[in-house]
Amino acid sequence: MSTENKVKRVRAPNWETVEKKLLREVLADYVDIIEDKCTDTNTNKRKYHAWQKVYERFNELNVRQRALVELKQQWRMSKVDAKKIMSEHRMPKTKLVVAADHRVQMKTPLTW
Repeated sequence: MSTENKVKRVRAPNWETVEKKLLREVLADYVDIIEDKCTDTNTNKRKYHAWQKVYERFNELNVRQRALVELKQQWRMSKVDAKKIMSEHRMPKTKLVVAADHRVQMKTPLTW
């Protein structure tokens, strides 16, 4: 394959911490609508209009203009990052204990 025909993807500028915070603040009023698990026609219309309002509000407050696709992608990535942080702080279901004779023993699983 020839590399001459390949078009390089245009990268958007990296998100700054201030922009991420602004997105969370703007989304705060609409998060109940956007995160609704229902996918019927009326709910999807409400989600569409909520994202449009988020898009307009974000771009009027932010110096750098962002596309709606970028806002949605950043929101998804923020949720993934938050889940990673929460899972790191969760207590493990079982504990490994190293005995004095250096053998690993499994304690009984913790019950909640």
